[in-house]
Parts: sequence; structure tokens; C-alpha cells
Amino acid sequence: MTIRIALVDDHTLVREGFRGILQLEPDMELDFECDTFAKAKDFLDGSPVIDVFIVDILLGDDTGYPLIKLARLNDIKCIVVSMHGREPYISEAMSAGANGYISKDSAATDLIAGIRAVNDDKNYYSKDIENYLATSSGHNPFTTLTNREIEVCLFILDGFKVKKIAKELNISPKTVYVHKANAYKNLGINSTQELFQMVKKHGLFRDGQALNTILSD
Repeated sequence: MTIRIALVDDHTLVREGFRGILQLEPDMELDFECDTFAKAKDFLDGSPVIDVFIVDILLGDDTGYPLIKLARLNDIKCIVVSMHGREPYISEAMSAGANGYISKDSAATDLIAGIRAVNDDKNYYSKDIENYLATSSGHNPFTTLTNREIEVCLFILDGFKVKKIAKELNISPKTVYVHKANAYKNLGINSTQELFQMVKKHGLFRDGQALNTILSD
């Protein structure tokens, strides 16, 4: 099945480079590209049928964060490709709903691997971003989770069992187990008690709610 892609970057050379990389992949198709926030917003407002949205963080007329949120509202996976491989850019992008973050210093293979990963509902970071996050003491580990994984964690913290979570989210219990397993793996924990401890450690309780500060609006 063809992976349909949209690209937003304000540098012509970058777009041309990405286009050349994607043309080498028989199962990928670049359906749309532009250089401004305004053009990208108009495109997304039209509810396009694409699978992966690639966006830079800093565009000439705005940032990419609102575009990430808009794309995710259309159930489109998002990858940020940026020269800014540090905080707060990474956490803000993931909080907006991005599924992946790749630095522009990365190889073409990272872009292709990232597209395939997020299209399969997985998060993806280029190696240099992974290394930075692993050594950054201020990094919030919950920003590595997908919004669905965060939702499952919220229900777990509220004492919901798997079957009830499945009913609330209108998904199968098996899918709940998968999201829970992925969340625990990415957080490096094995139990609900450890989840509580991690939430407490990172100060994510606010007005009686856990984790809601990093869910997309």
C-alpha cells in the first residue's frame, strides 16, 4: 500500500532533497509540498487524504506546532524534521502530537525509517535525538508516548481495568494491552505503582488530573 506524504519546509533545497529521496521508494508518494504555514494550513483545512505529514518547526510565517495539532486532528501521522535538535523544540513538538522527530543532520535512511515507523503507529527519533533525550535530565519521558498511549495511562491511573478502558476508548482489549505495553516499555517501567511514581516525579499532576498537560488540545 502506498504511503501518501505531505511536506512543509521553507527551504527549496531541503524540499528538493526530500523529493529526490522519496522518489526512490516505490511505496511512497509525495502528494503535496509547500513552503509556508499559510499554504500548509489551507491544505490541512481541506481534510486531505494523506498518511504522513512532514514539517519543519520554524517556518517563515509561523511555527509548525499548530500544523502538527491540525494534522493530528485529521488522524495524520506527523514527523518533525528540523535543525533544532534540542529542548524546548522536541518536547513542544511531541506535546503538539508529533509522532517522530528527525534532525536535519540525519541520513536519508532515517527519514525513510521514520516514515515507515510512524505509518505503523510507532514513534521515531533519529539517533542523535535519541542520544540527546537519553542524556537530558530535563526531558519529560511522557512526551515519547503517543496520545493514545497517554490516554491509556490516564485511565490506568484512574483505576480503570483493561475491559473498561477498551469500552471508554471504543477499541478492543487487545489494543489496550498493546498501548499499555508500548507505554510501559518507552517509560522503562513494569507496574502501575512505577507509573504513579514517574508521574509524581515529573510533576504532571495538575488540578487532580495526571498527564493532561501534555495531551494535545
